[in-house]
Amino acid sequence: MLQELIELAKKEGAIHSSVSLETVLELLNAIGTLQLSWAKSGNYKEKMAEMNRLLLFGLIGN
Repeated sequence: MLQELIELAKKEGAIHSSVSLETVLELLNAIGTLQLSWAKSGNYKEKMAEMNRLLLFGLIGN
């Protein structure tokens, strides 16, 4: 189901077509690992807000 969602996002341009399914899954796995770490440290909301900005706007942002 997740694979289908990723492929649809690629078709619609939400995820760049050159990015492989495996890379997207690896990114999601890495974010999940970070979330566990942040939850233990108590600054989950702040860190997730930063991660969302990175995912939506990239490192350069605007």
